Amino acid sequence: MPVGTRELSYRDVVVLAYGSYNDASSIIYTVVYSNGPIENPKGSLVKGRTVKVKEGMIFNVGCSDKS
Repeated sequence: MPVGTRELSYRDVVVLAYGSYNDASSIIYTVVYSNGPIENPKGSLVKGRTVKVKEGMIFNVGCSDKS
């Protein structure tokens, strides 16, 4: 994460988890988080959205193929 960044996008989180982002329509990423700041302590992150982050925040990222 770049210095001074206080938000991460859905895509940023996927890249951190998997090293890259596959935009194929058959690939689905599921992103859930916990231990976040007061503005968003826990929840899910969807494509096109961002989330405020803090140190110690936990992200769980899953990937599935709709084949």
